[in-house]
Amino acid sequence: MAENKEQEKLQHFEAAMFSTATRERDNILKETEEFKKQELKQAEDDVLNRAYRLIQKNISDISTSNTMMIAHKELEYKQALLKKRQEIFDAVFDNVKKRLEEYTKTPEYETLLTKIVADFAKDYPYENSVICLREQDMAHAGAVKKAYGLSCEVRADKGMALGGVKIENKEHGIIDDESFEMRLRDQHQWFYTNSHLAIDVQ
Repeated sequence: MAENKEQEKLQHFEAAMFSTATRERDNILKETEEFKKQELKQAEDDVLNRAYRLIQKNISDISTSNTMMIAHKELEYKQALLKKRQEIFDAVFDNVKKRLEEYTKTPEYETLLTKIVADFAKDYPYENSVICLREQDMAHAGAVKKAYGLSCEVRADKGMALGGVKIENKEHGIIDDESFEMRLRDQHQWFYTNSHLAIDVQ
């Protein structure tokens, strides 16, 4: 009888131990599952974060690449415009130079030279002025000297290629540059400003 009781107690103990072990097993499995889910979620988050950063970097690289490409194309476009504008200016002023050369061969050219000199003498009636003409225009020296009406010297200026006249009176510190070169330089600036061909190079 005592032996049966001991056997019964042993069975109860084994059942309790088994129940406890089962609960412990279930708890461990549950915790393990929770851990796996948490780790999996963390891994997924890490992957998503890395993917997001990679995408953002690629977008940034693409944006930078596109910006550089656009800037390069804009620079090429502006350089082409500048080249074309210069070609237009060169063509315009080459034509002006040809027309000036043709004009210097007309009777009206000597009339222009003498008028410039006479007007200067009227405003500054000083003797001993030096009047400069280009070498090709020294044929007009007599008419120019006569138009000045006062003591003066007419000399050739090798730096003058297009025509016109320069007058200087050193004693009074007066210089009047009416050469075609000077007038053309003034027209260059006017043409740049008013030709509607301004180009923003910034």
